[in-house]
Amino acid sequence: MYRVMIVDDEIGVRESIKAKINWNSLGFQIAAEASNGQEALSYMQQQKFDVVITDIQMPVMNGVQFFNECSSRYLNTKIIVLSGYSDFEYTKAAIKAGIVDYLIKPVARKELLELLTRIKEELDREKQEENQRKKEEWQLKQLLSEQQEQFLYQLVKNEWTSGPFVQDRLVQLKLQNINDYNNFQFITAEMKIPEKRIEQNRSRLDLLYLSFRLLCKELANSTSQILCFQDLTLPNMMHFILMSDSLSALEAQTNAFVLDLEKKIKNILKLDMKVGIGKVVHSLEDFKNGYASSLLDWGLKVQGNAGSIHITPVTQDLSTETERRMVVELEKGNKQAFQTLLSQLLFPNEQLSTINFSFLAVRVVIMIRSLAARYGSDQEKLQELSLSCMFAIWQFSSQDIVFRKIMEFAEYVMQLIQSQKTTSGEGVIELICKYIQENYSCELTLATLSELFHFNEAYLSSLFKTYTKMNFSDYLLMVRMKKAEKLMKDTDLKLTDIAQLVGYTNSSYFSTAFKKFFHVSPSVYREQHRNKAHES
Repeated sequence: MYRVMIVDDEIGVRESIKAKINWNSLGFQIAAEASNGQEALSYMQQQKFDVVITDIQMPVMNGVQFFNECSSRYLNTKIIVLSGYSDFEYTKAAIKAGIVDYLIKPVARKELLELLTRIKEELDREKQEENQRKKEEWQLKQLLSEQQEQFLYQLVKNEWTSGPFVQDRLVQLKLQNINDYNNFQFITAEMKIPEKRIEQNRSRLDLLYLSFRLLCKELANSTSQILCFQDLTLPNMMHFILMSDSLSALEAQTNAFVLDLEKKIKNILKLDMKVGIGKVVHSLEDFKNGYASSLLDWGLKVQGNAGSIHITPVTQDLSTETERRMVVELEKGNKQAFQTLLSQLLFPNEQLSTINFSFLAVRVVIMIRSLAARYGSDQEKLQELSLSCMFAIWQFSSQDIVFRKIMEFAEYVMQLIQSQKTTSGEGVIELICKYIQENYSCELTLATLSELFHFNEAYLSSLFKTYTKMNFSDYLLMVRMKKAEKLMKDTDLKLTDIAQLVGYTNSSYFSTAFKKFFHVSPSVYREQHRNKAHES
């Protein structure tokens, strides 16, 4: 029902209008009456009205003054002017104020019926358009959120942290506010499900994980200074990035956020939670250290070990150069060289503190796990080896045991990589294609992939064409266009939004690429699909 208010200083006129038609059958209800413009405005400040029928000549505040207020404050309310023949100048003022619907007194039933029927059609259309807009906003928000989480996870794995690509991607994903801050703190949160409850509700664990995830995202989205993401291999954990331009403000923000999160998890999901708080970092390049330190702090608390990473100084980090060299040796399968680098990192001349040793060990495990994910399909095995290393670190096992566990993990990954590279080039290309399909929305180039998978660019180009029967750019175009096609069929998103979601910052370039692939423009393609769906 659309809500109507009648404004006239004469009760008889108001009663006459109310009695003219069956308002409910038309989809309207008389929600209020007022005797002048000022009284009407006081009602409008408290309630929403879809239609206001008002006289012009009234005491206290006349119709013209009332129109002017409405035209600036209540743009979506339909105003109908009641005008006598002697009020023509006032009616012109109303029209000038944007009030285009009017009825001549005395109001005829037929004219009132026709006008309200037309207004209802307008309101129905506007309501449908608003619902459509909200639907599109929700769909875009969901898809954008997925890509934001994926990108943040890639940042903490150190796949990309610098260069114009990262900044362009931040803007594209509406994450550019990261650049407004210079202090970042990572938080790792795990929901603790009692064993008894797991046994009783094993079939509903996925629903519990989803509830945890949605609750975390809702809390993070309540402010622009918190971001969240998830490692999908650990559904009972969420990671947060808190941002501030002040260290003292960041500390207060972190403490308040953790308390609020724990309270909501306990009150809503009836669960406890373990939280790890990472050390404060100051740049995108340092995100991997912030992430690793929050994981370490969480693990130490889970194992009941004292010492908080965020308040304990870490004097030595894993440098970008050392990390690059370790990755190269892993991909070469050079066990001795990798072992030497690991030994130099974990056992320098000046002995590391237990916390610093543990932090560096976590960084290495994350690095190995990230590299392995590109090559391995047996995610359970990788997870098993990764957690074996992590538990040894969290339990403060002897440093020799931690070293040995990491080497076992590294050896498995070396064998995995070598088997992919030596059995056939097809295996490597399958992995690269999988990587493209998971990261199609990013700025991918052959040079990027060559560096990421440590291949000569010309050789990779030749290998790619041999096994896919198309060159790299055509394959990337195909993946993006197929995704764009799916978004057009499954959502009502604007074409400009779809273009951005599949990796095009320029919608004109997207339209050109789409037409090249499908031989028809995106708008025509969508219209054809809608017509077919309607016919079926």
